[in-house]
Amino acid sequence: GLHVSECSPEQLASNSTQACRVLVDPQGPFAACHQTVAPESFQEHCVLDLCSAQDPREQEKLRCQVLSWYAILCQEAGAALAGWRDHTLCESPCLRNPCQNDGQCREQGATFTCRCDVGYGGDLCTEPRDVPPPRKPASNLVAVLLGLLVPVVVVVLAMTRECIYRTRRKREKTQEGDRLARLVDTDTVLDCAC
Repeated sequence: GLHVSECSPEQLASNSTQACRVLVDPQGPFAACHQTVAPESFQEHCVLDLCSAQDPREQEKLRCQVLSWYAILCQEAGAALAGWRDHTLCESPCLRNPCQNDGQCREQGATFTCRCDVGYGGDLCTEPRDVPPPRKPASNLVAVLLGLLVPVVVVVLAMTRECIYRTRRKREKTQEGDRLARLVDTDTVLDCAC
């Protein structure tokens, strides 16, 4: 690991009093957590991490990682930290909304995870996922009812037609029989009269 001797006295002083002091500042954004999670070891990590990096952007990234870890522990312990990123100029990894297709970004320290909407997956919600189409029970019911009712209606219509046809035929035969019977009766009467 790193030792304090790897940092110049100027670096140590600057890191302790400027870059990492926000962790132990009794008036700072982390003050509400000091009684719950001791900040001193995090400040020490912050100071030493900054000594290990030469590039200012890398130093800022490392500083924000340590602050994020402390913030996570504080929040898990129940301490409310309001606006610590605003006071420390540490950008939230969710600020630029890296999650695609309406995925929700969830901050996890210096990184994030995406909670994807139905139909998408992957780290950034960019991978389409097969989702069965939602069932529409009403339209299925209509199809089933139509499938059952149409043949029933056809059969009823055919039977009704057949019944009407048979009734007519019976009536016609009966009327024809009555006419013949009348003719026969008339002939008989005539025969008898002669």
